[in-house]
Amino acid sequence: PDLLTLKHCLRARKMPIQKCGLSWKARDLPSQTHDGPSRPRWEGRGKNCGGGLQIARNGVTIVTNPSHDMSGKLYRFAPPPERRAKHLFVFLHGCGATAQSMIPIAFKFQARFPSAALVLPSGFDPDAHGGEAQDWFPTRGLNEDNRAERVAKILPDVEDLVRREQTNVGVPASRTVLIGFSQGGTVALEAVKALPGLAGAVVAFSSRFAQLPRRGARIDARIHLVHGEYDSVVYRIYAERAARVLSGLHVPVTLDIIEDLGHALSHRAISMGSLRLLQGIYEGRRATLH
Repeated sequence: PDLLTLKHCLRARKMPIQKCGLSWKARDLPSQTHDGPSRPRWEGRGKNCGGGLQIARNGVTIVTNPSHDMSGKLYRFAPPPERRAKHLFVFLHGCGATAQSMIPIAFKFQARFPSAALVLPSGFDPDAHGGEAQDWFPTRGLNEDNRAERVAKILPDVEDLVRREQTNVGVPASRTVLIGFSQGGTVALEAVKALPGLAGAVVAFSSRFAQLPRRGARIDARIHLVHGEYDSVVYRIYAERAARVLSGLHVPVTLDIIEDLGHALSHRAISMGSLRLLQGIYEGRRATLH
């Protein structure tokens, strides 16, 4: 199912793909006809890609079990060959979801930022749901007393992941953006709170801090919060409180409440998040010119 979904995504972008390890190369992607999908022509090639199974093409790579601290797949999408990567976007999925679930969101961001390299990792806690679904940190028995501690335990692995991808792409922390939904957004917010200089911006959808920043906290990143008006999983009050606290700390922050939206990602929410990110980057550039 992962490969099939990816093939549909890539076909929409007119991208060839290659699967290494088991080693297949797609000469033709399936295309819909009146008689049903045509069969692709595959060429097998023996190759040991290392680090587990990889599915790759020019600019698109999927790595299974890429390192000891990651239990699932990691997807990488590079800019077109004629563009050099100017930004790195790291997408962090929600609780009980998969890295693959963030691919449509990642493509929407890349439409606005065509020179961005996209990285979609899997959560670090694969045992919570079984199968493909994963969490970033354990949710069983989660409460206000242990939430911050559980998130803090995975932050060294988050930092290793982000630093490794920054090195791979050749993009500095100031041009790195952490984009997360729900639990993934919490990880992104806590990462820039605990690790100053890790990323230049965060876009957090339907998310909250595990623990609000304390007085005097140093946060170098711009924070963009996007929340559903009727979110009954992570109440909007968490985003509103976070915006007030961040503003009091003189952290650049935006908050957008999306009408008639619950705990979900909609086209309007994604568009608003990417727009706020674009505006923040523009404001940052303008500030350096004066």
